[in-house]
Amino acid sequence: RGAPADFMIHVPVDKALQRQNADVEIFSAYHNEQIAVIRNLERIPVFAGLDAFTRSRIGVEIGTLADEYMLGALGGRFRNGVAHFRTIAESVDALRRGEVDAVLGSRSQIEAAMSGSSPQFELTPFTGVGLSVHDWDLGLAIKSGEPALATALTEAMRALESEGALKQIFRNHGTTWFPPRRSAAAQ
Repeated sequence: RGAPADFMIHVPVDKALQRQNADVEIFSAYHNEQIAVIRNLERIPVFAGLDAFTRSRIGVEIGTLADEYMLGALGGRFRNGVAHFRTIAESVDALRRGEVDAVLGSRSQIEAAMSGSSPQFELTPFTGVGLSVHDWDLGLAIKSGEPALATALTEAMRALESEGALKQIFRNHGTTWFPPRRSAAAQ
């Protein structure tokens, strides 16, 4: 949609995405994002899989992988229990108010929104049956044809990682840094 930006961060490092965007170079994976579920322990004491979702109201951000999954998984079995929100933060606010029993979405967004919450909530990685992607590497992107910029940015990200600064940046925002899988697409 329009001209690519000069520099982007938090871009999925994905070969298919790269092929669809020839004007952009995606590189330098620095974090592994995951799908996670945070639940109210009083309403869902044990999360032993998808059965918990059949009796629960689950908050999701509209237009996300979590949203698509909850609407279509197992023939739409969970569709009636899905509550849609504009953002993960709004979903988490609804969880705190007791309007939903759990929130499904990207771990970093959930952690950032839950920062400082009570122990009545528990965050768990999510690997639902039929979920096409459970986690993905995030990296950088620039306009194609700027190899010197790509090299400089890659070196800067590696320095941030080796010095522990990357981990601290995530911690400062109430999130957990996970090293990337460093797949071939990430390099």
